[in-house]
Amino acid sequence: MKKLFLCLCAVLAAAFVNADLAVVEQGTLVKDGFHNAFPSITNYKGKLYVAYRKATGHRRYDGVTALLVSADNGKTFQKVREFAGNGDMRDPRLCIVNGKLVIYNGCGHPQKKGPHKYSLKAFRSSDGVKFEEFTVTGLQENSFFWGCVPYKDGYIATAYKKVGKGLVSSLYYSTDGEKFQHYLTFPGVGNETSLAVDKENNLHCIVRRETADRLPDYHVVKDKKIVKSVRLSEPLQGIMLAVNGDEFIVAGRHWTWRDPVKFAGRKRVRLDLFTMDKEGKLKFQQPLKSAGDCSYSFCVKLDNGEFYTVYYSQHDYMERFLKEKNAKPLTDKRPADICFARLKNK
Repeated sequence: MKKLFLCLCAVLAAAFVNADLAVVEQGTLVKDGFHNAFPSITNYKGKLYVAYRKATGHRRYDGVTALLVSADNGKTFQKVREFAGNGDMRDPRLCIVNGKLVIYNGCGHPQKKGPHKYSLKAFRSSDGVKFEEFTVTGLQENSFFWGCVPYKDGYIATAYKKVGKGLVSSLYYSTDGEKFQHYLTFPGVGNETSLAVDKENNLHCIVRRETADRLPDYHVVKDKKIVKSVRLSEPLQGIMLAVNGDEFIVAGRHWTWRDPVKFAGRKRVRLDLFTMDKEGKLKFQQPLKSAGDCSYSFCVKLDNGEFYTVYYSQHDYMERFLKEKNAKPLTDKRPADICFARLKNK
């Protein structure tokens, strides 16, 4: 099975020699037997910082946030520390706010009855070593914080919450990264929202939709208004959106439909790399080394023009896992690793 997977990757890579992006290196940053997932990355004071969730399983509720640092553009990383909350720490998001390194952490609180409750724990540092906790206000109650980027003279954040039977995603604006105000709510259902700001200061957003087709929405936001909306052509989850000149790099969990007419599951799940123009047209590039429970990539641009991308995957465990009887890929304790890839424009 492993040989078949490797052969398939080789064939796919060979088929995309005319791609716009080249993957110049791939590897693993963290491999310790835990379920390591949902990483983010930023460049702070000349060093790369990676934050990720470490837990005993994807849907276990014992997650903590681990922080790594690299002083050599990602060649080597050292562990800074771990952050724990009074619940399950998930999806840490790194952002530079007013000259400080900030980690926003969604925190899940399972209830004996009824749906989960969510809170936010945030930490900041002026040296990347010593952190203090601070309070974030202004989000709708029981919202799950998903991301934050510099925008105009402040910061734009995204969070989603359950409304009725579905999930709805909103944007929030802040001048200090602490006190947020509601900016807008996206139409329709949606949850995790990826953010990117272009050189014209337009805000680009891809909203994950958990509908039968799994096709995300791409929105362009300007002056508190959605000025363009496009339904993307591919089912994606855990989506990365990064500015690359006048276009974007998009990566997400992708799969092959078992039934293209009636939703009946998915197979050959992997993390695929795309480029996208400002009209929302995706162009497939190639898969990254990945399989099973994978995705949630983030990237930063290095001084040499390359993009350093982090994500998580279980591809190293697939052969053993496929032999297990009645295995449940998203609910067992099977490990996941934090992986990386270096990308450059051709």
